[in-house]
Amino acid sequence: MWNHHDKALNILRAAGEIAPEEITGRPAALRLVRDILATAPICVRREAREYAATLGVIA
Repeated sequence: MWNHHDKALNILRAAGEIAPEEITGRPAALRLVRDILATAPICVRREAREYAATLGVIA
C-alpha cells in the first residue's frame, strides 16, 4: 500500500483483530509498522504510535 499509510495501518489493525499472532509473530508485519511510523504523514503517525505501543514495537 505504497503512499497509503492510513489504509495500511487500518489493514494491519483489522488483521490483528482477526489473528493477532500473525501480526505480533511475524517480523515483516512489525517491520511494516516501523516503516509506517517512519514515513507516514504526521496525521497518521499518532495513531500508528498508539498501535505500535500496543504491539510493543519500538521505532
